[in-house]
Amino acid sequence: MKKILLMIFAFLILPLAVISQSNQAACAFDGYDVRGDYKADIVYGDFSLSNGRVLSTFSVTFDKVFFESIKNNGNVFNDESLIDFLEGFISSEMGYEVQKDDDGRVVGSKIYDSVTDRYIAAGRDGYEKNDNDYDSESTFWFTTITSKWAIFEDAKNSNNVLNFIMEILTAFGLQKEEIALSFHYGTPYKVIESDAEKVYFDTNYNIYVHEFYMDINTCDRQLVMRQTVPNTVNWYLVAILSAIPFVVAPILIGLRLKKKERKRSM
Repeated sequence: MKKILLMIFAFLILPLAVISQSNQAACAFDGYDVRGDYKADIVYGDFSLSNGRVLSTFSVTFDKVFFESIKNNGNVFNDESLIDFLEGFISSEMGYEVQKDDDGRVVGSKIYDSVTDRYIAAGRDGYEKNDNDYDSESTFWFTTITSKWAIFEDAKNSNNVLNFIMEILTAFGLQKEEIALSFHYGTPYKVIESDAEKVYFDTNYNIYVHEFYMDINTCDRQLVMRQTVPNTVNWYLVAILSAIPFVVAPILIGLRLKKKERKRSM
């Protein structure tokens, strides 16, 4: 009996285990692919969640080929690896809770209980009107178009945090033109449209994400958001006018019937 069990293990179980290990090795994650020909991608995210909270993120992702090269060369900054340095800087200087991995990505995140808290943290009261906002009203639709500068507009400013991070990356052999800049905006509302390069529905957060792509040469790009909602006053007017025939018709029919009855009685 034992010999039979050993034969079953040798011919069935062992090959399956080998195949499973081979598949795991084949599916092993070997790093990130940054969009285009860029070697690094700095992403700022601002996501209005469906529960009313706001998620703010800041991340740096390295292309796997570039990241492997700096790991092999043992490059460090102030006796720290690049990933360790970014982790400490994004945490201590920018105030994010940070997660890192050894495949070339550092992600910082903050959660605000409300949009108001988000504004207060940014030094605003939330009541300022964007100078670039303007409204376009039609007979049945009301459209608000917002144009605003991206978070990267000061990337060329030497006193800017983003510029400092980019300078650090250049110390590791990157040119600023090789660094992608991305702004991700999330909203639970499908009616909001934009000139983003990519728009999709994130099933994890149940929000629509708009991804805007830039670099050092286009960092002052103006982003355009558009929201179109019904002009409720005119729609109510149409509804009322449309209902008039259905309301008036029975009254007129009733009046006609009464006139006929009177004629007959006469």
